[in-house]
Amino acid sequence: MTSSSECNPIAIELKDVEMLFDLDVYRPSTLKQSLHNFINLGFWRKKTPPLFQALKNLNLKIHEGEKVGLIGINGSGKTTLCRVLTGLYSPTRGKAKVSHLPRALFSIGTAIQPELSGRENVEYLVRLLFPFRKRYRDIIEEILEFSELGEFADVPFEKYSNGMRTRLCLSLISSRPDKILILDEIFNGADGYFARKISERFLQIIEKSGTVLFVSHSLPLVELICERTIVLHKGEIVYDGKSADAIKYYRENVLKGLENQVEV
Repeated sequence: MTSSSECNPIAIELKDVEMLFDLDVYRPSTLKQSLHNFINLGFWRKKTPPLFQALKNLNLKIHEGEKVGLIGINGSGKTTLCRVLTGLYSPTRGKAKVSHLPRALFSIGTAIQPELSGRENVEYLVRLLFPFRKRYRDIIEEILEFSELGEFADVPFEKYSNGMRTRLCLSLISSRPDKILILDEIFNGADGYFARKISERFLQIIEKSGTVLFVSHSLPLVELICERTIVLHKGEIVYDGKSADAIKYYRENVLKGLENQVEV
């Protein structure tokens, strides 16, 4: 049975996408290793750096209007995939296509300037995140009001507690819908009261947005928001289907497998 969204144009498409990282970048040489290489003339030998394959031969189509979940354990390649879709990473092999410039939210603190006040940060980031919106002043005031920071809106961001920082950033990034929205673990850090408040707001924004890729470790939230969910494991898509079925597969084949490894 074909869902109504599958009749819509394609918003996101991956064709044989692979992503390799050079691990040598993350392995600084010790003095002992450097001396050993010098004595053995190792500096003359061209060594092939070890590579880590973060994404493996991904093929995927997401249609306009789909709300798709992306789940997997830490290190499975979720954030790498999101960064490929936004153009932050160029695939080592294959092609990634998006129909519109996506608004991607990887971290609540992205592009924040600590020395600026909360208000100044919002004024700057509203123009960055919503470049074609009108009535900037109304958007800015609505964000500050929703955050409930009051007089602290004019205090430098670096003086904020973690809870205050989370309130301001979540209020900012949840303020407007978009044609393609990529949300990567954005609910971390909010206190109980504000978490409930911001969750309701995000549900409204997600519903009003076009295509949504929702990355989260909260399986109940993924099932609530998304009809379709993709399971990513060790850089590969191991399941793609209805959210309830995908979550069941993830629990039984990925999480349970990790539990068995720990027991051994």
